[in-house]
Amino acid sequence: MAKSHVQDGSIIGLNVQGDLGPMTFYTQFKAGKRTIVGFAKIWLSDPTTLKQLNHRNRVRNAATTWNALGDHEKKNWQTACSRLSLRLNGYALWTYYQMTADRRSIVTIERQAGITLITGIH
Repeated sequence: MAKSHVQDGSIIGLNVQGDLGPMTFYTQFKAGKRTIVGFAKIWLSDPTTLKQLNHRNRVRNAATTWNALGDHEKKNWQTACSRLSLRLNGYALWTYYQMTADRRSIVTIERQAGITLITGIH
């Protein structure tokens, strides 16, 4: 069961989020007040399913292909996101494209931003 540890955290000056030893912490805003909530960390016996492994490998592949892009290409993806005020950066847009193969959305972004993103390489 989750328990508020805001007093403990504020005394020792901690602003924690995530795992800290055997505890997991997060900050919640409820009724206009900020509290730090902590609960015992849950250890999974076998957290990895085949579906999770496949997804992780697809994300790794997207990261590898991003790193293989030239600086000019990376800058184009970043610039397109900036020009259109997208709420993501070039790497996130690249990852979306690699994971979904949604070429139509990327073509729309290219047209609106005036930048070529998809070349014959990818």
